[in-house]
Amino acid sequence: MTVPDRFSFTTNAAPGNLEPGDSIFNTFTAYVEEIETPPAELCKDAQTEGNPTIAPGESIEWVYFWVVDNNYYGPITVEFENDVSGGTNPSVMHFDTTGCETDEYKAVKEKADEIKALGGVDFETYSAKAADGWTLTEMDEKHSDAEFSLDAVDDGHVDVYTASKDPMGEAKLAQNNMGGGEIDEVEINGVTWTRFVATHGATYLYAEASNGTTVSIYANSNLTWEDALPMFEMVTLK
Repeated sequence: MTVPDRFSFTTNAAPGNLEPGDSIFNTFTAYVEEIETPPAELCKDAQTEGNPTIAPGESIEWVYFWVVDNNYYGPITVEFENDVSGGTNPSVMHFDTTGCETDEYKAVKEKADEIKALGGVDFETYSAKAADGWTLTEMDEKHSDAEFSLDAVDDGHVDVYTASKDPMGEAKLAQNNMGGGEIDEVEINGVTWTRFVATHGATYLYAEASNGTTVSIYANSNLTWEDALPMFEMVTLK
């Protein structure tokens, strides 16, 4: 079977979540991406023309790199587990990135590991800790922002941040911007939150801290209420 000599794909992985030797990343919509000037050092002794023939279970080494400079790029081993035809992506690939990480990737991963190790944030208006099965993935002390990801759900995350309007004002603004959705109130750990649920399923919570600042929590549409609630319960207003 033949495959394009250059193609790109997306995976569920992100900077900071990969380890050398990680394997089996599910792919999504495929498309061919021509790269006019790939780094010469990555292409040394590599086949860059024609469509190689790869049988199921066989492996070849591709020179592949991301267009974003803070992601991993370099030689990878790709194993096609099923028959694939020209112009299509295989459903599963195996990656072997051992020893091939770039300095940019290493720097991003180191920062991500440092943030993950913190396990939570403690800002002026609120504190939050990662619930069981959750990971602190991003934080911005200057703007009091934090993002927590649910390990068991692809791209399932909860963002905590501050807002400028009062809770009901924020909920109505979100409702207007999204063309509908339901607003109500919900009590979590003795605190009454104004809740807005968008038509596409995302959930927004708003409550006022003691200094008058509105704290907002956003759970994206990949999470159900039951998924997100343990993380909601770990946010404490000051």
